[in-house]
Amino acid sequence: MPILAGWLTGEQVPNEIIEQTIQAMGTVLARHGGEATRLIQPGMGLITFSDSAYALSEAHEPPALDWVPERRTLVYRRPLSGSHALYFIEDWPATGNLLFASEIQALLNIGVPRRLHVKALEALQRYGFIPAPWTAFQDIQIVPAGSILRWQRAKTVLNQALDYPSEELHQPQDQLQLALQKAWRSYLSPSTRSAALVSGGEASSLAALWALQQGQDALTIATLGEPSSSDRQWLRAEQVAQRGAEEFLAITPDHDLSFWLATIAALESPALSTHSLALHQLLHTVAVEAGARIAISGLGARTLFGQPFQHLSGPMDREPVHLWQNYQHFVNDQSSMPQIWSPEALAHLRTAQPWEETLHARKLERRAVQFTDRQQGFTYLDLHLRLPDGLVHPAQKLATEEQMVLRSPFLTQQVLPLLACLPDTSGDGAHKSDLLKGFLRSFAFEQDTLVEDFTLAVPSIVSNLATPDLLHEMLSETSLQKTGLFDTKSVQQLLQGSIGMEFSSPLYFIFTTQLLAHLFGAQGL
Repeated sequence: MPILAGWLTGEQVPNEIIEQTIQAMGTVLARHGGEATRLIQPGMGLITFSDSAYALSEAHEPPALDWVPERRTLVYRRPLSGSHALYFIEDWPATGNLLFASEIQALLNIGVPRRLHVKALEALQRYGFIPAPWTAFQDIQIVPAGSILRWQRAKTVLNQALDYPSEELHQPQDQLQLALQKAWRSYLSPSTRSAALVSGGEASSLAALWALQQGQDALTIATLGEPSSSDRQWLRAEQVAQRGAEEFLAITPDHDLSFWLATIAALESPALSTHSLALHQLLHTVAVEAGARIAISGLGARTLFGQPFQHLSGPMDREPVHLWQNYQHFVNDQSSMPQIWSPEALAHLRTAQPWEETLHARKLERRAVQFTDRQQGFTYLDLHLRLPDGLVHPAQKLATEEQMVLRSPFLTQQVLPLLACLPDTSGDGAHKSDLLKGFLRSFAFEQDTLVEDFTLAVPSIVSNLATPDLLHEMLSETSLQKTGLFDTKSVQQLLQGSIGMEFSSPLYFIFTTQLLAHLFGAQGL
């Protein structure tokens, strides 16, 4: 779990200035713990934080970062899974400079402009996540999953370096079983307190049972919900815990105001629902109550084993407009939101470059249209977009905020490419998700599919945002006019329509965007 920050420049900058800059970024990152190591050289500064609690017994991935001083070259690699995110801003404060960090706040702490990226916010509204390389902040980018960020002699280049194999697996169960067993032997940290987050679904149950089988000491099983004989999610989690867990925690969702503040601060992005809020509460509680530093989950399994595009048929869309419109429709059923933008924001959105015209989007588009089958093409996009940007990255940011690392057996470098190559159905007509049932049977653990979401399924929290004062402050006419993003009358109509009911996705989006601007002192328009 690399936590780092750095500055590279082709200018003649005194080492003292570089050291001060690195120290300012390091102050933000130090709250996550770990031992700091600094490297200051002419035109270059780097700070990294390491924690032995997260160490693996065997290294299966190449180092995330390489610095070759004699060539004045830095290379950062981000895995296909979307872990090890790195934010950066190029050509700031002058041409040829590169500043990078594991968190946006570290960059903002040294004076990087605090401007919200309005077009990225609209992309979040449409897709359900902000697709890389965009972030919620103008000028700050994120290295896309499977890409390499290279800086060499004042030149910054971002290239895709990894992709999924195109051939389908034969005898997938045998290959997967071996890969998963090999990964788990080195994936766990027996001396570090761990918790398995069990949703009651097959993937999270399987991850927990594997951890117990591998002799993970002092393992806590945790789920979100109240103990109840009628709650099937709770009952399944309890059954897993009875296989040898030291502790079982059933965590009741809390509407405390501090969680909204902490969640948005950790995400460094708005949200469309309470999913991240609930996950953050789960992670926070197991960190505090169980002292866990590692969280084990079935993260990613819904995308990898599920069939989100099973109703699609026919040839792949060839026109870019139709391709992206259809993809966003299937990944985000809330993409058709009411008109909430201010006239100024609408004018800006009409003229600003859409994400679909970025270089990264065009590269993905060219590869996706090569698939003759529409379902395969959209699955390819999902592996490169929703899996890393919408699932893995936000979950890992929340875990990092609690000084934890989030691990899933399905996202390791050995297993992920195999899962991406699974045929939807085998020769006998079995669906690929049946592999999970087969693995569970090897533990003499029978279970039906309990939840559709094979990732970390957490119940939606019916929230009144806990404190009316916060709601009124963030959605007041004064606050809305300050950011200039949303139409005041539209917001008030949404508020009136939600009285006594669960908040709608547009209201969550507006509220969390306003809260993000407030927490980070960011400008809208």
